[in-house]
Amino acid sequence: MLWVIATFAFPRSARARPAARVFARNELVPLQAQFMAINEWAGVEVVKFAPYDLATGGEGAV
Repeated sequence: MLWVIATFAFPRSARARPAARVFARNELVPLQAQFMAINEWAGVEVVKFAPYDLATGGEGAV
């Protein structure tokens, strides 16, 4: 019974959002920075990222 109450009180999406933000900050942003170095090397914009938007599930920089 307690598990059911805890599940309703703290839905999974409440735990997923902070995890997604941490993942973006710790994993996506460093990878994107490495890819952006290609732009500097090439002298033109070869790689571009859309802004990261957790609400729409968009991918890109935070």
